[in-house]
Amino acid sequence: MAVAIIYIGFFGLILSRKSGIPHIIFLVVFGVALGPILHLIEYKVLVSAIPVVSAITIATVTFYSGMSINVETVKAHGGRAIILAITGFTLNTIGCGLFLHLYCNFPTPLAYMMGAAFGGTCAAIVVALSSSGSLPISESTVTMMTIDATITDVLCIVIASVFLSSMLLGEIPVNEAVSKIVAQFSTGILIGLIVGILWIKAMQILGQEKYTYMLTFATLLLTFASTEIVGGSGGVASLVFGLTLGNYKSISSTLKMEVDKRTLEVLRVEISHLHSEISFLVEAFFFTYLGLIYTIGSTFEVIIAGAITLIVLFNRTIAASIATAKSEMARDRSIIGVTIGKGLAAAVMGSMPAQYNLPLSDLAIKITLNVILLTNIIMVILLIITRVFRKPKAQPTATEATEASQTSTS
Repeated sequence: MAVAIIYIGFFGLILSRKSGIPHIIFLVVFGVALGPILHLIEYKVLVSAIPVVSAITIATVTFYSGMSINVETVKAHGGRAIILAITGFTLNTIGCGLFLHLYCNFPTPLAYMMGAAFGGTCAAIVVALSSSGSLPISESTVTMMTIDATITDVLCIVIASVFLSSMLLGEIPVNEAVSKIVAQFSTGILIGLIVGILWIKAMQILGQEKYTYMLTFATLLLTFASTEIVGGSGGVASLVFGLTLGNYKSISSTLKMEVDKRTLEVLRVEISHLHSEISFLVEAFFFTYLGLIYTIGSTFEVIIAGAITLIVLFNRTIAASIATAKSEMARDRSIIGVTIGKGLAAAVMGSMPAQYNLPLSDLAIKITLNVILLTNIIMVILLIITRVFRKPKAQPTATEATEASQTSTS
């Protein structure tokens, strides 16, 4: 099965780049075929593995997200991307949360946790679509959407974790709950930052040793586990660890650290490349795993997921309009508005209630999986329709071209 998952994940990515169909659909369908349809793997065994699978996935995806965020790039080009990310994420969290609470009777923390899980756009899907040519948009818009997706992946995990923490704390005074949540995240930030700074130093000592990445990956898992043991947020610690390594130039400059930038840059590129390979493997197994634990039930979950997809689509359109107002990217607004595919961040956080045996956790997984499938399917269909009806960019007339040429020559 492991070999089949890797092959499906790999060729699914190739097909995704050529066709624009997100590869996660193939992985989930493969998992559903093996589990709920053919019953080749026992459901109880799969559910018991959720804590381990979720922990490794969160540590991996948050570290990779942290390394992918270039602080300087965000400062220079991320203004509109930040507006798009925060606006879309806030609208989705509130809109989906309210819907699940009012119409599905989800407890408030669980409803808004799910809303936060559906708050962003999957960065891997945006990159795959732009590579396939499925996004006929300007380079600046691609950059904005990539930054937006990277930021919302992080927001999904962090904010959903806040609501998860509030559920696990139970019925305690609000001020005590807030202080505990702040303590969890502060501990995670502090440990992640300390480990990141120490690892920058360690990488200089290790130089270009052959297995530096594997040692880094082991340190990541140790950081995640240690932070959870002392009561902090392992996901936040992993995120800050990756953010620190990925932005070692800014960190070393701020802290006035003497570093060998040439050696560190070589190691950073190598670690980023190798970790992307590990992330691919973890992602492939995780989406197949979600398909395996999915139980085919009534059409209720599909209807709820369809409603959430419409909410997400409406909110994305609003966010795209606000973010691209009075800019050249306004022409790409229709494409931005329909790019709503959910991915790994939504999948991980949607499965977290099952890890702690919370009420409605089984329903949460079903809705999450249906939302992931529907948002990606609807996105592909709408992208095709949008490209067909999109007005071609106006070409300058011969007179205008001549005048422009003469102006540039002079």
